[in-house]
Amino acid sequence: MLTDSRCCCMMDTRSDRTSQALGSLIENQLVIDPVTFQADWATSIIIHDSGSRNPPIQTPKNAIYLKYTSGTTGKPKGIFLTHDGVASMLMATQMDYQVWPQDRVMLFSSISFDASVWHIYAALTSGASVVIPTHGDILGCISEHKITVLDTVPSVANMMNPADYPHLRVLQLGAEACPLHVASKWTQWSKQHPEQGLVVLNSYGPTEAAVMTHIGVLQPEWTERVSIGRTIPNMKTYILNDRHELILEGAIGSIWVAGPGVSPSGYWNRPDLTSQKFAPNPFVAVHPDAPTIYDTGDIGRWISNTSPNDNGYGCGWIDCLGRKDYQVKWNGCRIELSYLEHVALLFREQDPKLSECCAVYYPPANENDEPACLVLFFTYQSADDATRQQRQRQHTPEDLLRQHMKSQLAAYMMPSHFKYLPNGFPRNSSDKIDRHALSRPQIHHEETRNTATETKTIIKTEQQQEWIRKGEVDAMDHVLRFTTPEQLAFIEAHATGTAIGDPIECSSIAQSLRRQRKVSDNNKTIISSIKAHVGHCDTASGFMGIVKSVMSLQHQLIPKQPDFEQLNSRIDSNDLEVLE
Repeated sequence: MLTDSRCCCMMDTRSDRTSQALGSLIENQLVIDPVTFQADWATSIIIHDSGSRNPPIQTPKNAIYLKYTSGTTGKPKGIFLTHDGVASMLMATQMDYQVWPQDRVMLFSSISFDASVWHIYAALTSGASVVIPTHGDILGCISEHKITVLDTVPSVANMMNPADYPHLRVLQLGAEACPLHVASKWTQWSKQHPEQGLVVLNSYGPTEAAVMTHIGVLQPEWTERVSIGRTIPNMKTYILNDRHELILEGAIGSIWVAGPGVSPSGYWNRPDLTSQKFAPNPFVAVHPDAPTIYDTGDIGRWISNTSPNDNGYGCGWIDCLGRKDYQVKWNGCRIELSYLEHVALLFREQDPKLSECCAVYYPPANENDEPACLVLFFTYQSADDATRQQRQRQHTPEDLLRQHMKSQLAAYMMPSHFKYLPNGFPRNSSDKIDRHALSRPQIHHEETRNTATETKTIIKTEQQQEWIRKGEVDAMDHVLRFTTPEQLAFIEAHATGTAIGDPIECSSIAQSLRRQRKVSDNNKTIISSIKAHVGHCDTASGFMGIVKSVMSLQHQLIPKQPDFEQLNSRIDSNDLEVLE
């Protein structure tokens, strides 16, 4: 990072470490005594004369810092943020956080991570105190210094007992997806102890967009995913398909953000990557103050509930469904690793001691002739909890979780292997689960072949049984049987790798065809090739595109929210002419 940033000066607390590690890499090295705070130059000071007696004029568009974020290749990427972008974020978040001069804010993150920008400047610009914890005693520091505002990761919040922190006024969860059980743990406590006045929030935002772009107050009524909230003031959110077109509410697409928080210059010295992730805003005519949009790499959807009283959600809330690069092709279908983790954590209803889960896909290793495998790693709060469960139920932790997953998932989505980690997950420097450090388990080839054969047999049997029962052939029939409408919308958007859009469920099309032809339910309506080979929104000539076009022309509207169990109630399917 020092080489890439072309840094001309560095501060450290040890001169020997600085000199030995860096040598002549940095021209100016300033060493600060951690006790007296006296500063000495470890190297001779080199001044570059610009030839001008006047310092450069600083404007809100000037860079305020250069932060590095890890890349998929392991090489960090530098990103410049501006003064006005950070100032806009601080003013917007103050509306939700309301940090006061009497507050104590913990510097939870290292200053090398962008979350520290909020920890430091949200406190200082409000007159509050910044508390720097000692290494290895974060929870003790929260109690000792009576922290009132804490921004931390859900995995740390999960280890905390709410009763031990009565002084906590604001708990902010971020940096990683918040599991439902963590959100429920704290929101239920807040609801049961209103005298504490605890507000629990979830935040979301990439380093490339000034720390935070979305904030939401968590609600105890939530029973499914934890929303990332709504867009903060001055920022814009677009959920787009692969053609950079806006999609309907409830449909799944890529999350793009724009506004003053987005870096105007992109990645430092990485024009190739900048062109991939940053683009001119196609909606600049509507939002002239947001000329650049950034692809977060996440997929999500606008939550359909528009009333603040519906399940605790309000208008403009977003459901983040995970990373685009966490989609894998398994058993011939695309699935989301984050969804597998979500389903696995539902097992906490039976066993609250289940702690964390992480799904990892390992592609075939040709050099060792190892087939692909999908592994679900998981941990318990302690090794004793796992041992006790095994002793009580006469099953290993892997068996128990596998049984739960089988009851919740279609056969093709099942992980091939389950791996219990008694010593917990490996962590990176930001305290997130380090997926790259999870080694591929040693798997016998025969075991993998048996698992794959069993899965394919189950899928085939399920399809045949359903065809006989219903007298029709539906695309991805096993998906329709084993998933809820919400899950179906998610799977259909990615199952065939077609462009993300608002899919219409195949059984609804079959229902419409039957009504038009006035045939009985015993007759077959074969439409399996529609999804498998045409897709639902790749081209306007696709069958699904024709159906949606007919619906729109017939009723002069586009269905606001597709119903995945039956046709939209606003559409009169009896009068619908379907082109074949």
